[in-house]
Amino acid sequence: METTTFTLVTRVTGTETKTYEIQRVWDASQKRGLIIELYPTITKDRPDLMDLSSFHLHNHMKDLELGSVTICNLYSTVFARKPLASQLLPDEKNLDYIEKLLDREQFDDIIIAWGSSLSSNKTANEAKLHILKMLTDKNLTDKVKHIVGESLKQRGSG
Repeated sequence: METTTFTLVTRVTGTETKTYEIQRVWDASQKRGLIIELYPTITKDRPDLMDLSSFHLHNHMKDLELGSVTICNLYSTVFARKPLASQLLPDEKNLDYIEKLLDREQFDDIIIAWGSSLSSNKTANEAKLHILKMLTDKNLTDKVKHIVGESLKQRGSG
């Protein structure tokens, strides 16, 4: 019988109602990743929470050879449940934070994990385009990863 000890350090930057950055480190000697999701459920007072998207991605960090991730979101407002599209307001301060983070930190991989959610929401699409433009302007597009489920087919492939 063997015993393994695993340490996960979590750092949350934000307020009681806003979360700008979540950093999780389990092996600092491995590659660093940035994950951009939709909206946070984690606050500085509840760093132990993990939303479903983060949970699934975290389960694949070893496959992606990542030892730490920084999670940012299109929106910084914390929601306990899936918000209505009308609750998602433009969040320029959050987009500015992400831009400064990209200037300040070096990431080996950038994972965009907002999927096709809110594809008809004008505010969300503007935020998505803003982030994509940031990544292009900072010459980071070669670090962007696209994750597709095995059961999904590429459009037009039958």
